[in-house]
Order: sequence, then structure tokens, then C-alpha cells
Amino acid sequence: MKKLIYIIILLTCLGIAYGFADENTLIPQLVFHDTVLNVNLNDSGVSWTLDVANTEIVLKTLKDLNYCSITFDDFLAFKNGSKQLCDRPVILVFDDGRKSTYTLAYPLMKKYGFVGNMAIIAGKVGISNAFMSWAEINFLEDTAKWLGVCHSVDHVSMTSLNTTNAEIQYVVCTEILYNNTGHKPNVFVFPYYSVNDNALQQCLQYYTGCATNTSDGYMQKNIPLSKGFYRTTLDGLQKQNNVAEKFLSMLPYKTVNIISNNVTPGNIVKNPGFDGKNSWTFYTNGKGSFTASGKGIIKIITIGTNTQLYQYNIPLTPNTNYNLSFYTKSEKSADMGVRILKHTSPYNNYGLDWKVDLTNEWKEYSKQFKTNYNAKNDARLMFWMTEGTAGETYSIDNIRLVSFSK
Repeated sequence: MKKLIYIIILLTCLGIAYGFADENTLIPQLVFHDTVLNVNLNDSGVSWTLDVANTEIVLKTLKDLNYCSITFDDFLAFKNGSKQLCDRPVILVFDDGRKSTYTLAYPLMKKYGFVGNMAIIAGKVGISNAFMSWAEINFLEDTAKWLGVCHSVDHVSMTSLNTTNAEIQYVVCTEILYNNTGHKPNVFVFPYYSVNDNALQQCLQYYTGCATNTSDGYMQKNIPLSKGFYRTTLDGLQKQNNVAEKFLSMLPYKTVNIISNNVTPGNIVKNPGFDGKNSWTFYTNGKGSFTASGKGIIKIITIGTNTQLYQYNIPLTPNTNYNLSFYTKSEKSADMGVRILKHTSPYNNYGLDWKVDLTNEWKEYSKQFKTNYNAKNDARLMFWMTEGTAGETYSIDNIRLVSFSK
């Protein structure tokens, strides 16, 4: 994991991120079209393609700057106050339902721990090798936790249609997606970015959000839903001489200075990225091992009744809201207990006792809790691993514990 954290700049206003998005947060919505292995810069279609190497540059840049990917539904939940977002959200959209989204883009997205949004042309699913099948779309939705949204039935400009024909596109697209995936889409993405006030208002009769295009590509919480979503396409990025530099210029949060070593602003966990074992202690009354080189890895050789990885003397404030998040997996999908308690006897609970249902793939887990009245600066953050079997391997990374105000 990165040893450096960054002061970030919010357009022209300097500020430091402290855990959650708020009404001032700018959320870039970045739109990919076709992902390809190799690209010919003289090809007429190069403007809407991005090769694998440059797609990885985009995703790695986002990851290095601590962006987290969200779905359109996450954003809608944020808008209505039912969900909190990380301090640097990004919506990654893959247009048209192209086959390359599944074969080339998804493996890279998985590598960097991102989820995507598929803008699906309902009438083109599975009609040729250029487009995904319903089985592939269902895998991305159900297993990879991506989101499918409507991109019309025929990829027609909505501003060219009369009210009746536009209604057919909205209604039938929803029906096709629901009948084949079991998920009713809440968002419509306008083909060709073609939209006017009449088209937008009609769209919002059928969808909670309608994705439009704008030059800045940001979304703000205080923009009413009647204004739709805004998005920025990555079309043309492939032709830039310096893709990384050009892409960075498109983002609202940029690296401008180094302020600390191996600490995230607001994060009270030390060495959250496991750059060595410093600040972490492993104990088992069975037999196991703990290594740390960019991530923490615990291998269970013989099962014990007390197996834990922990950090102590974490400074907590009583009666305070906190959010704990981390990435983890277990090779055999064993569960993990997570507790925050007094480090020494009598080991009083300080407000968190959480059983986490793990899978064998990297996933981010997050939990909000409120400390009780006796919490103080002698807390132990403990990851409890007694439910696995011999031969189980746990991996954990990027642990964040930050306070927040409701």
C-alpha cells in the first residue's frame, strides 16, 4: 500500500478529506466506451476507445488518489440521506453493454477494487460478439456487484423522438432489463448525450435520475434530481500524448503536497496499509503466522480458541460516532469478528462487536458505531479469527477508523 497520503485540492479550494462526502463534494462521473487490447491511432473509431494499458493508468490513478467507486444507486441513496459516501467518490460508467466491458475492463476493475455501472442498450444485448450476453450482465450485477442502467432500446437520440416514441424507449428498456436481470433500473443514460429540457423532464417521469453530459462532469448533492446526473466522457483520451497527465487534469481531487507518512487524514489507525508489522500484534494459542508487506496476511496452521490481530492504545472519544472500514478476504470464506474494547482487563467493550461474513475475494467492509461513555485512549482494535479451519488464510488491508458528526 502507499506510504504517502496527500493534501487534495477541490478545484480552486484547498482542503483535506476527512472520511465522508458532504454537500460540497464534487463527484466525477467518468464514461468509458470500448476497451481494446491494442489501438490504431489512425482508426476512425479511436476517439471512443481506450486500450487496456491506458485504462489501467486511469484506474491506478484513481486508486492512488484514494477514490472509491460508487454506483448510481449509491448516489441516489446519498441524495436522499440514507447512505454515506467516502470523501472521494467516483462513478465509473461503461457505455452500451459492450463485450469488452466483461472481457477486458472487468478484470482491471476487479484488480483495483472498483465497481462499475453498465449503461445497457437493451435491444442489443447478445445480438453479436460485440455486446455482452444476459449471463455476463447478470454475473457483473449479482457477483461483482455492478449496476445495470438503461441506455435506451435502440440507442436513438431521444431529442429526435416525439413524446409517444420516447415513452416506448423509456418503458420498454426498463421492462427488458427487469425481465432479464430481476433488477429494475432507476437511472437512464441519454444516448449521444442528446438531451433538452423536454427530454429530461419526460425521462424523470420514469426514472429517479437521468444522466446528461456537461463539460465539467461533476455532480453535487445540492443539485436537484430534476437536473439529472452530469458526466464526462473519456472519449479522445487515447489520442493524448500524456494520458496520465490529461486524466489527472479532469479530476476534482489532485495530489498537491505530501503531509505525512503512512497515515490517512482523520484516520486514527497506525500503519493502516501494513508496510511492515509496526503497530500490529498477532497472537494465537493455536499455530499460525502473520506477515505484512503491503497487506496483512494471517495463515492458520492449527486452530486455536484465541487467534487475533490487533492494534492497541487507539485514542477514542466517548459518545462519538465512528466509521470503521477495511478490505479483507479469507481463502475458505471463514467469518471474522471485529471488536473495539479496552486493551487491558476487564476488556470492556467500547461500542463495536461485529461479525463479518467474508468471501474469498477482496471486498471493502464498513461499519458505523458510537462509542460508549467509558471509551478512552486505551482501545484495542481486534480482528478475531477463530471460526476458520486449518489451512485458512486471511488477508486484510487499508484499515480506516475515523470519527464523524451526524
